[in-house]
Amino acid sequence: MNLKDIESKIPELIKQYKSLENIPIERFTSITNVKCFTFLMEDILPIFKGFHFHDDIYEILYMVEGSSQYIIEDKIYNLEKGDMVLVCPNQLHQLISPNYSKRIICSFTPDYLESLKTSNTNFKDIFEVLQFTGNNKISFQNNDLAKVETLFTRMTKLLFSDQFGDDLQYNLSFSRIMLLIAEKLFDDKDLTDVSYLTHPIIKNIIDYINQNLSNKITIKNISDNLALSPSYLSHIFKENTGVSIIQFIIKKRLVHSKELLRQGKRIEDIAQECGFMDYTSFFRSFKKEFGITPKKYIQDYLIHI
Repeated sequence: MNLKDIESKIPELIKQYKSLENIPIERFTSITNVKCFTFLMEDILPIFKGFHFHDDIYEILYMVEGSSQYIIEDKIYNLEKGDMVLVCPNQLHQLISPNYSKRIICSFTPDYLESLKTSNTNFKDIFEVLQFTGNNKISFQNNDLAKVETLFTRMTKLLFSDQFGDDLQYNLSFSRIMLLIAEKLFDDKDLTDVSYLTHPIIKNIIDYINQNLSNKITIKNISDNLALSPSYLSHIFKENTGVSIIQFIIKKRLVHSKELLRQGKRIEDIAQECGFMDYTSFFRSFKKEFGITPKKYIQDYLIHI
């Protein structure tokens, strides 16, 4: 199933958001009640499509054909056929695909993983290991590659099916993929050979931002801390990530603000804790990024828990 197939299934959502690509994944899962959806994308994307993140959504991208790069926070992964990246909730990420690429996207909620949990197996452990190792990429070859592609293809065909047993087949296919990932992750002797490119200055910039989210951060603050010129830092960061340092800071602060909103903190206190000058600037940034106000976000969140 590709984007057009999915769009035909949810006309009201498309009417509201213009196209499937504009629909926030969180909104898609809450309205359709689909806790795990898988679809095929096949196109040439503009370079630096834009950093974004999903709260309470896990994402897997698997390369079927072509090549691309994938940025997750401060890491840049080179992806070719058989490569997969796994993204945790609230991780800033973006695809860089100046060439043709065919890829499968699988997005799912924590509730979906919880529904598959057994006394021996919890798929959330996979993502905890990934965060611990700092490597979001896994590569498949030969028989395992063929298995993964077959299972993902089956999932794209079963999405939205109401035939008897197809929901179980869908969950079974997903579980088998996660078991292949776990086998690769836990048994791969070359796991320490992390295949990503990280510009050391980019990592230092992001580390500084993460450590000072509640404080006033300027490019000069960062440049003084790293003993490098502001213009050089700005150039290196934009060249490697596609966004400016200031844009990245705002996105990181908004990621943190959503976490605090879900914890029940006062909006006014959140604005200060996330380093915004005042409530007004926080309100405007939040609405511009997500299309809703902080108050409406927390109302929608409370409805669906």
